[in-house]
Amino acid sequence: MGNIILWIWLPIPSLDWQITQNPLIVLIIALILGIPCLIIMSIGVMQAGKESWEPHRDKILDPGLYRYVRHPKAITEFPLFAIMAFGVNS
Repeated sequence: MGNIILWIWLPIPSLDWQITQNPLIVLIIALILGIPCLIIMSIGVMQAGKESWEPHRDKILDPGLYRYVRHPKAITEFPLFAIMAFGVNS
């Protein structure tokens, strides 16, 4: 949030570009790309359960998505940051 405020107060002219003049198009694209990431991330949190907040050394986390991917929440967080930057661009 602080970066957005600084960008409004102190914009960098060489980075000040817009994808389109209509910000609604960018927000719709960001939602279309972001909703699947949020769904996968919430599934990962639900399948991890309490282990998501309080990891235990002796418990192996292997239900659902964790059987196939080591960090499903981290895999979906990275695209979400890029999607949020894309959505805030306009």
